[in-house]
Amino acid sequence: MLAKIASIANIGLETVPVTVEVDVAESGFPGFTIVGLASKAVEEARERVKTAIINSGLEFPSKKITVNLAPADLPKDGAAYDLPIAVGVLLASGQLSMDSKINLARVYFYGELSLDGMLRPTRGILLLALFAQKKRLSEIVVPFPSANEASMVTGIKKLAVKTLPQLVRHITGQKIISPLKRTSAKKLKEEKNLSFAGFGGSAVKGNEYLSIDFNYFELLDIEQARNLIVQIAQLFLKNLNSNEYLQKNNESPYNYPGMTCGVWRHRPDSRGFVRLRSGDVFEDPVIQPNYLQDPRDQQGLLDGIHLARRLLRTPELAKFVDSETLPGPATVGDADLLDFARSYGVSSYHPNGTAHMGPASDPTAVVDDQLRVHGLQGLRIADSSVIPSIPSANICAATMMIGEKAADMIRGRAPLKATDLQLTA
Repeated sequence: MLAKIASIANIGLETVPVTVEVDVAESGFPGFTIVGLASKAVEEARERVKTAIINSGLEFPSKKITVNLAPADLPKDGAAYDLPIAVGVLLASGQLSMDSKINLARVYFYGELSLDGMLRPTRGILLLALFAQKKRLSEIVVPFPSANEASMVTGIKKLAVKTLPQLVRHITGQKIISPLKRTSAKKLKEEKNLSFAGFGGSAVKGNEYLSIDFNYFELLDIEQARNLIVQIAQLFLKNLNSNEYLQKNNESPYNYPGMTCGVWRHRPDSRGFVRLRSGDVFEDPVIQPNYLQDPRDQQGLLDGIHLARRLLRTPELAKFVDSETLPGPATVGDADLLDFARSYGVSSYHPNGTAHMGPASDPTAVVDDQLRVHGLQGLRIADSSVIPSIPSANICAATMMIGEKAADMIRGRAPLKATDLQLTA
């Protein structure tokens, strides 16, 4: 029997729908296989899901089970597929029914399972909620420990689940879970540590201040990141503006000191790929940047984090530091620091070179040294795309220079003579 469960994949800051297809075959050798470009963490879901189902008092079918995470060419990572896989197994084995009172076809499932069937805190919940709001989805099911992230988003039905048996009773109609209400400002103020979507964080220290702290190392799309950060800030501020404590004490959410130390490699060595999904020009391509794949990039970030911490411990700076919010003083090992970088990091360099300059003999070159497009008459390109390699600095000034240079070329002005500026310290 085949079952299909809806979930998502978070690729950087882009949220993509994923269909978890689970087939429990009546014939064939017993086994549990997960396909669909799954990472090691996803493959390990086999043991987590199987043990969680058994320890929840449910039956794990001793049959051939095949799980496909579609689309198959999209990388899948993390343990958030545990819950949709478990629900799919229960459906495909007949322990749950698609004809239940809950319309499972309109529900998105997302969350990591413990071996005892409990739902664990899972990153990416806020991204799922924002995705559901944008797509006008009817319902999302998330782990109770991470539910506060989803509760900040309006316009969707949110179910916070503590255990797998609780979810089964809800689906079968034995005991319906009440939809999650929006988190109140008072609740936000009382929270000691909130973690948002794998790219930021916040901490509330008693009634003293609210600190919203974002850290960026890797980024798929600058515009997407900006819009998403604005949405998050608006959600926070909307709650904070109604906070009776802040109004009573005439405090602003910005009345707190803080600093951020960001580290990145200007010229990373990791390489990814961009692939077409089909011949349809309107269908988004598959983008896999493979961030931090190269050991040199990993070591560069580790060295930068260690250096930042050493700087903040110097006598000159230590007197200004109250505590470390992210990655936190308990995160000390290189493996844990890399996990932090992968979870919270976005890129900070400036993509360019899609129409890079080069001689006609170079098959990858688009323009010549006069910015003219090879093989076309009367067309020049005058923006950062002509830069042949990624510079180790902001490209704003360089792009303005390219524009001025192009204007001179078009108007036939002679180039300026080389000049020694004789700069002195």
